Amino acid sequence: MKKQYFIGIGLEAEDKKLFSMVKKQFDSRSNLSSPPHISLIPPFDFIDEKNLISRLKLWAEKNKSFKVKFFRVDRFVGPKYGTVILLPENDIGIKNLHNDLMEYFGEFEQSGDFVPHLTLAQRVDLDKLDSIKKEVEMMGLELNILVDKVILYRKDEGKSWMELEEINLIHI
Repeated sequence: MKKQYFIGIGLEAEDKKLFSMVKKQFDSRSNLSSPPHISLIPPFDFIDEKNLISRLKLWAEKNKSFKVKFFRVDRFVGPKYGTVILLPENDIGIKNLHNDLMEYFGEFEQSGDFVPHLTLAQRVDLDKLDSIKKEVEMMGLELNILVDKVILYRKDEGKSWMELEEINLIHI
């Protein structure tokens, strides 16, 4: 039976709590279906979970940890709704990790450009997008992450996303 997965960079417990509260404040229509994270590979179907985990572990053995700082508030604008996001100071490390995962697995498909970000509010009415962005900017949010692991998330039918497996990168 196919299950849905995605691969991301998780946050530490303290940061998770803070960014969950921020997201809940500005994103009341959303049910916070996934824990706060930075996506590396968007949702995909996969049949053999054990195989997926073992392949991820082999991949991780060749990738080094690094630090990244998120502090710039920005937005995505869609046809009906917008999304308020936090962007990294330098996205090279995350982009390299994403590209390496895409190349290693081969079966993942990329639609559009990959933009490393942390979602703060999604499905925001377009007429409220700029005011929410300004409000978030005034909060002065800053996130310093040691990217030393990736997380495999799974969604079972009718349930929210859950952290399934933490996979450690090489510590430097």
